[in-house]
Parts: sequence; C-alpha cells; structure tokens
Amino acid sequence: IDHNFSEKLRLLGRVSRENIRDIPPYLTWGSNNFPTSSQEIQTTGWNNLLQLTYDINPTTINQVSWTQTATHVNLSAFGVYLNDLPDLKVNMPFGYADPDHRLPQFSLAAGWAGFGTGGLPLTNATDGEQVFSEDFTKVKGGHTIQAGTMFIWGIKRQSNFANSEGVYSFSGTHTGDPVGDFLLGLDSSFTQNNTRMRGYFRYHESESYIQDDWRATKRLTLNLGVRAVYYSSDKIEGNGLSDFEFSKYDPSQAPVVQPNGLLLTNGGGQPVTASGSVANLLNGVVFAEGFKARNGIPGGTPGVPNGIFTTSVHWAPRIGFAWDVTGNGKTSIRGGYGIGYGRIPFADYSAMGGYPFEQGTTLLNGTFTNPGLGSPGSLSTNSLSLIGGPPGREYKPTMIQSWSLTVERQITTNSLFSIAYVGSGARYVSGSWDLNYPLPVSAPSIDDPGCLQSGQTIPSGGFNFDPCLNKGLVSADHTRPYQGWGAITGLAQSSAGYYGTSNYHSLQAGYSYRVSRGLTFTAAYTYGHALTDVASRGTDGRNTGNGAQNPRNFKAEYGTPGWDRTQIFTAGYVWEIPLLKNRHDLVGTALGNWTFSGLTVIQSGFDFAPGMSTSTNGLASRPNCVSGQSFAGPKTVAQWFNPNAFTAPAFGFYGTCGTGLIRGPGENTWNWALFKTFPVKERLKIQFRAEAFNIWNHANFANVSTGYGSGSFGQVTSALDPREIEFAVRISF
Repeated sequence: IDHNFSEKLRLLGRVSRENIRDIPPYLTWGSNNFPTSSQEIQTTGWNNLLQLTYDINPTTINQVSWTQTATHVNLSAFGVYLNDLPDLKVNMPFGYADPDHRLPQFSLAAGWAGFGTGGLPLTNATDGEQVFSEDFTKVKGGHTIQAGTMFIWGIKRQSNFANSEGVYSFSGTHTGDPVGDFLLGLDSSFTQNNTRMRGYFRYHESESYIQDDWRATKRLTLNLGVRAVYYSSDKIEGNGLSDFEFSKYDPSQAPVVQPNGLLLTNGGGQPVTASGSVANLLNGVVFAEGFKARNGIPGGTPGVPNGIFTTSVHWAPRIGFAWDVTGNGKTSIRGGYGIGYGRIPFADYSAMGGYPFEQGTTLLNGTFTNPGLGSPGSLSTNSLSLIGGPPGREYKPTMIQSWSLTVERQITTNSLFSIAYVGSGARYVSGSWDLNYPLPVSAPSIDDPGCLQSGQTIPSGGFNFDPCLNKGLVSADHTRPYQGWGAITGLAQSSAGYYGTSNYHSLQAGYSYRVSRGLTFTAAYTYGHALTDVASRGTDGRNTGNGAQNPRNFKAEYGTPGWDRTQIFTAGYVWEIPLLKNRHDLVGTALGNWTFSGLTVIQSGFDFAPGMSTSTNGLASRPNCVSGQSFAGPKTVAQWFNPNAFTAPAFGFYGTCGTGLIRGPGENTWNWALFKTFPVKERLKIQFRAEAFNIWNHANFANVSTGYGSGSFGQVTSALDPREIEFAVRISF
C-alpha cells in the first residue's frame, strides 16, 4: 500500500513473507548417516509494516509506524518415532516421557556411527517482535529537532534439547566389542531426562530520544542528543525458573561430596550430610515468586522477581560537530562521541529446565528392552544455570562508547582524502562464568603420589587448584565452595554473568577518485588494535558469552581478541576501457566498451591464543610462557610460530601465558573481473563476464594449531581458496 489521502497525509503498508524449505537425503543433524531416517528444514519469515506520515506544515513532520517481524522454524524428522517401530517395547525409568514420542538414541564406541535425532524435531519454534514507533521532526531556523519513542515487544517459543527419549551407550563392556554388545542388546549405560520442556518467553524494550542538529554558523554544525534506553527482564509463562541465593545456602545441609565426585549416601541411597542427616538437595535454590508448586517442586520464593533479575533506565548522550575549516568546502573536521546500549534477550531459555524442573537418571549394564534392569548409577552433583546470581540483582546491558575525529580534504575536483582517529570502549561486555569454581588448595586433597609430578613439592603458597585434578584422581566437585553442587554457571546476557571490558583504537585513512576518464578508484587503510577480556581467540569473531581460564581472575584474559586484524588495506577500482570506444562497426561492437573492475584486500592475520591439548592439564587452559623465548617463528606451514616458547604448567597451576600472543597468517587477495554488455534489442541484453578470484594464486593460510601437546602444535592446518576463474553469460530481458 502506498496511498496519499492528501498532500499532507500518506499511508505506506507492506507485507512480506518468505518460505525456505530444504530436504536433505538423510538426517544430517543426527548421527545416522543412512536414509532410514531423514529430516526437513523449513523456515518461514514475516516482515510487515504500516506507516502513517503527516506533514503538519512545511517545517514539521510526524510519523507513526508499526512493524511486525516473525521467524517460524519447523525442523521435522522422519523415521525416528516410536510408531515407526510399533513392535518395539522399552521399559524406561521415566516411561515414554518424551513429548514427541521419539525413539531412544544410542551411541557406539570405537568410532561406529550410532543413531540420534540431533535434537529434532524442533517444531513451531518462533521468534518475533512487534515494534511501535513515533518520530517527530521540526525545523526552526538553524535547528532541526527530532524526538521520538519506540516500544518493542518480543516473544520466543521453543523447546529445549533434553534427552527425554533416552540414550543408550554400547562400549563393549560385555563382549569386548561395542557392536557385539549392541546386537545382543546389552548396554553399558542408559540415561534419560524426565521431560523435555517447552518455553513461552516474552520481554519488552523502549527507547526515547531527542536530538538537535544545529547549524550554529555557516561553517559549523553541532549535533546534540540524548536517548533513554530500557530493557525489561525476560519472563517465561508459568514462571518455571530456579536460581541460587548464596545467602540461603547452609553448609550444614549440604551432602558430602567424596573425592570421586559422588555423593555419600545412607543405606537407603539418600545423600547425607557430614553429620549423617539426610541432605537438602535444594540447598540455596529459590524460585520465581509467581511459580505455582507442582510435581513435588515447591512454590515460588517470596521476593524473587518473576524475571529473576531487575533492570533500570540507561541514558545515552551523544555529541558531534562538523567544521568547514577554510570556508570553501574543501577542508573539514568532524568529530563525535556517543553512548549506545545493546543486549541479546532470552537468557532464560538457557536456564529453562534447570534443576529441579528437569532431572535425569543413569542406569548401568541394562538391556535394550529393559534398561531398568541395570543398576542405578551413583548419585553425583547437579549443576545450575543462573540468570540472577543472586536473584533481584540488576542486569546491566552492554554499553558501547564510540568516538572519532576526522579530517577530510578535497585534493582535486574528483578526489578526496581523509584521515581519522576512531575508537570505542565497551563496558559490561557479557561473559559467562562458574560461580562455584573449584577453590585453591594448600595441599593435594588425597594422599596419592600421582597428585604431584616427579620432583614436585608442595609450595608454601599452595596451589591454584587441587593438583590431583591433573591426572583425574579426584573430581572437580570435591573442592567447590558450595558443596553438593556442580558448576553454578552465571549465564551471559543476565545479571549472573561476568561484566567485561573491551577497547579499540585505530588510525583510518581513505582516498577516493571518481568518474574521470572512466576511472573510479577507492582505497582505505586501517591500523588498529582491540583489547578485551571477554572474547573468542582465533578466527571466531564473537565477543559474547565466553569464559576464562580462571573465573576468579578474568583480568588475566585481557588481551587481543581473535577477530583483531592490526592492518587492513582495501582497494576497489572500476575502469571503462577506452579502446575502440567510439567505433560502431563490428570490431567496435565486439572489442570496444569493455569494463574492468577489481577488489584488492591485504590484511594482517587473526590473533590466536595458546591453548592446551594434553591429558594432564587439569583446570589450566593455557600453557606457561618460557622466559627468554620469542613467540615469533619462521612462519612456514610446518612451523608458524616458535613452539619452544611454551611449556606445560606444573600440576595444580594455571598457565601463565596471556591471550592474543600468536598472530596468524595474513591475507593477500586480488579479485578481478572483465565484462561487457551487448544490447540485442531494446529490452534484451546479454552480458559476458570473466572473473578471477585470487588471481595471483597467493597462498593464503588460515588456521594454526595452537594446542600445546598436540602433534600439530605450531603448524598451519588450513588455507583459504586458491585461484578460481569463472566465465558467465547473463541474459536480461
């Protein structure tokens, strides 16, 4: 719809729907590579808009908009349901608890393919938003004042990936061959969750702003504004969320965790405390106050918000200027500073199904038709995923401060040069961490000579963590501060997560030369550096949700992230070749009016952090750096960096190396194209294209093995594409 009610009032409407369907030949998401099971991937997207614009007068405009977006995902699976094998009868501990009635999964040791659904089906999974906005613009003198507000209502509907259908493992325990065990139906273990939960989530967000673009003089323009940003907490229908209140945890009610990580039990199989009384397995757990008791789970805890965490309004000022230095429009200086906020909603999806809402059981050495014949596995700790940590804590969205100062100069009529300093700083960068991480110890937790390396002694300051963990002689759960619990993970994008820091500084230069004798040329160069304590290391470009080697010392993670490239040069060029341009005969038609274009990219490599690939690293995820050794190497495929600059840390200690120490291979790519359009008729054209990617066939290496202890440590393990040449004909009519 594009309708003018009058010269002042206009209505714009749009409805857009896209449906994508893919049917692979087999169940690519599962472990069964045969066509006995298959899947269908179907995604439907909606994008709708209704916008009313009112020109109140020549200097005043008001616009009201409503936007709706939705993505519906249906990941179907076939040949994976109980009714596909109607004669199969299995006596599972929780019965047929799976709401989708899927067949049990199984895995085989020794590299044999098993059977699994990959979490499918995932049906009627929906993400959507309704957005209402109102924007007002007024021009008065040298001022252009804009003000407005925006409200967003978001929803998410999706099941989690709990294994309520049951999972068998066949390891060869009974016959010495996993396939033999499978054919006889004798498992080594069977695990099952009591349910697979589905969540209906919602949140809302609002942003209101006012800005004045003020032309203070003929040569100076100022931009002044402020924005108020609000994010609500996420809510789940039924308020079925648990969290952990550290002040409510009572050590005297905690079960005894033995060195092997199993809970000490009485004759009735119940976990007991150090005094011998029955332990409280909900020690410290609280529930959203709106939750109604069900299935043996107590009702909500008074004072715990339904969204678990709280939020508040955040202010985002911004200021900018543009100055015509000489008054002739050829030299300008621009600068600005602004604050923005951002978040990824629905951290409660990751927390959905946390203990005690979803519980599991493990049975050992049962049969395929009756895994309940197996003996119960020993009780171990449960883990928690938190979005409060503690509940009621205020969530702080990631705050991004950006600033820049740019000088531009028109060199000739058709060319422009610019140089700028561009920087940014982010605070409250969202990371995840274990709030129940194993404690430092003064001595090994058990009396076993294997806890120490040959010649290693107990240092006066103790160990970073229990050295018995390095050889797996004890469980990490044995030395956690909140005994009776495993990992208590503070999820990213929630108030329980870690709030990190990142900084970026760069020098950026650019040059453009346009439309002169058929030539257009642009070039840009950036020399920059990023630093952060929450980031992936290597070619992965994410900055959110990552953890640390030692969650109690996130600052040790502060370093160059994986996506950092110190130097980046790009150039783009288009040349209308003048050869035979004015000839209109057969030769001119065939050989004249060709166009050449190209793109050149020369840039530094990604940044990598050294890691650990040994069987005795314990809780260390990075090696020690060897004093006096340079990290630099010959930069060959066989040895990109110096592997002798690293060594394994002693048992019980974290690695001393920082992050971002290894600069990966750079990239040097030239892509060229030559093309010409032949007009056949008024509405019929044929274009011939010849394209070459990486025309010089430059070897652009990619990943480098950075795991200390790996046989490929220090070696290049992959490369980007070699030269590719394509010829194409395009017909337009």
